[in-house]
Amino acid sequence: MILEDYTVETITTNLGLDTLKVNGYLLHSKFNPLRESEKIIEKNYKPGYVHIIFGYGLGYIVQSFLEKLKGDDKLVIIEPLFDVNLEHDNVIVLSNIKNIEDLKQPLYTAISIVDKFHIICSPNYDKVFPQFYKDFLKLLKDNLTVAKVNENTIMYYGEQWQKNYIMNLEYAVQDNSILKLKDKYSCPVVVASGGPSLSKQLSTLKTYRKNIVLIAAGSTINSLVSEGIEPDYVISIDGAALNYEHYKDITLKNTSFVYTMSSFPNIRECFDTRCYFALSPTDRSLQQHLSKMTNQESIILAGGGSCAHYALTLALYLTSGPITLIGQDLAYTNNKTHADNNVRVQKINREEMLNKGGILVDGYDGDKVLTDYPFLGMKETFERIISVSEDKDRVFNSTEGGAKIKGFNQLPFESFCEKYCNRVVAASTPMEKENSVEKILILKEQIQEEIQVYKKLKKLLEANEKLILKNTSNITFSKSILKKLDENDNEFEDLAKQTALTLSLDPIKISVLKNFKPKAKENASDSYKRVKTQNLTLYREMNKAVDNIIDYANILLEKIKQTYSEANK
Repeated sequence: MILEDYTVETITTNLGLDTLKVNGYLLHSKFNPLRESEKIIEKNYKPGYVHIIFGYGLGYIVQSFLEKLKGDDKLVIIEPLFDVNLEHDNVIVLSNIKNIEDLKQPLYTAISIVDKFHIICSPNYDKVFPQFYKDFLKLLKDNLTVAKVNENTIMYYGEQWQKNYIMNLEYAVQDNSILKLKDKYSCPVVVASGGPSLSKQLSTLKTYRKNIVLIAAGSTINSLVSEGIEPDYVISIDGAALNYEHYKDITLKNTSFVYTMSSFPNIRECFDTRCYFALSPTDRSLQQHLSKMTNQESIILAGGGSCAHYALTLALYLTSGPITLIGQDLAYTNNKTHADNNVRVQKINREEMLNKGGILVDGYDGDKVLTDYPFLGMKETFERIISVSEDKDRVFNSTEGGAKIKGFNQLPFESFCEKYCNRVVAASTPMEKENSVEKILILKEQIQEEIQVYKKLKKLLEANEKLILKNTSNITFSKSILKKLDENDNEFEDLAKQTALTLSLDPIKISVLKNFKPKAKENASDSYKRVKTQNLTLYREMNKAVDNIIDYANILLEKIKQTYSEANK
C-alpha cells in the first residue's frame, strides 16, 4: 500500500535492476544499486550494535546488511511508505507507518537499555520525508534519554533493591499478598499524586472524601495528611532510605500500606494496619521465591519508574468502578516540583531549566508546559499502561494542569465527583498487623538454608575463574574448559533460581553486556582477550554480589534473633 501524495516511478538500470524515484528523488542508484548498498554497509556496519535503517525501498541495503549479519546483531527497519514483508530472527520491520505516534511503542520495545544503536538513512529518504525523519530522530533521542535514566536507576539502586527485598521478607511473611485486594470494590477510586496541581484539588477531595476510595502515591501522603485527609491506601516502591522521611513523623490510623519488595523496609514499621506486598515487573524472576517464602501467591503489579504508575494499576486491580488521577502533572506547573506541603517541593527557574535541557510538551489545557526527560519517561509509561488496558473508558485524568497524558479521558475533578461520587463508600476497618513469631521462625530456617546455597554458588564462580585463567591459548578456549564452564554455568543457573540473587545480577549483566561489545576488524587474539576479560569481570562481580547477599541474609537473621528474643521476654 502506498500513501497518498507520493508519486512513485520504477526505473530499470542498465544492469537490468529496478530502482525507485519518489516525488522526483531516487531511492537507489540509477546505475548500480547493489554496489551502492554494499558501500553504505561497509561504511556504516558496527559489530554488536542495533542498526536502524530508515528507508527500505526495494531492499538492496537491507539485503547487503543481512550478508554481514553476525551473532546477536539486530536490525530495525523503518519504512514510512511501503509495506515490507521480511521475516528474519534478527530483523524487526516497522513499515507503512502513518504517523510518528504509531512508531513510538514498537521502537521503544525494539531497543533495550543495553543496546547501542546506529542509524543509517537510506539515500534521499530524509528529503522525501523531511518532517517524519526529523520527528523520528527526536523520538530516538527521547527514547535514548529515557533508557539512560532507567539504566542509571538500575545501576544505582540495584544493590539497594536486593537488600530491601531480603529485609522486607520479615514483613511479607506476616502481611497479605495484594491478591487479597483483587476486585475488592466497585466504587470510584481517586489516585492522588504529588504534582503542583494537587493543591487546588484538595478542597473538592475533602468534600467527597467519604464517597471514594483514596490511594496516595508515595510522598503525596504528606500533602494529604497536612490537610487532614487520610487515604485508604498508600503505595511505595521507592528503595532509597530518603523515602523513609515521608512517613516517619506522621500518624495513620486507617491507612493500609501497599509495597513492592524493593521498597525501603523501614517504611513498613510506620503502619500498624494489615499491609499488602507485591512484586514489580523488574522483580518477575523472584515470583516463585517470594511465594515459597511467604506461603502465599505473589502477584506482579504492573508499573514503571514511579509510585504513581503502580498506584494507577493498583486502582485497576482494586475496583471495577471509575478511576481518576489528580496531581499527576508530569511537569513543572507554576514553576514548582511538587504540591504544597510535600517534603520535596521546590521552586524552579524556568529559563535556567530550559537552558539545561528542559523541554516543552503539550499541556493538559492545550498550552505548552515545561517538563524534563524523567517526567517524559513517566508520561510515556502512563500512555503505554492505558494503551493496553481494557478499562480505559473508566479511567480519567482530573489533574487540570501539567502535561497532557494521551489516551486518558480528561474530566475536571469536580465533574468526576458530581457524576460518579454520589454515595458513601462503606468503610472497611483495616485489620491490625500480625506479629507471628511462628512465621518468622520458619523464615529464619529458610534463610539459613538459602545461605548454604549461596556458598555453593560462590564455589562455582571461583571454579570458573580458575578455569579461565588456566587456559593456555591466546586465541581460543580449549573444548574441555568450555565444556566445564558450561556445566558450571548451568548448575549455577539452576541453584540461583532457588534464591533471591537475581536483583543483584541485573546491573552486573547490563554493565558487562554494554562494556564489552566487539570492535570493528577484531582479529582472533583481540576477540579472545575481550571475551576472556568479559567473563572474568562477570564471574568476579557476581561473586561480590553473592558475598553481599550473604551479608544481607545474616543481617536479617540477627534482626529475627532479636525479635524472637524480645517476643519471649
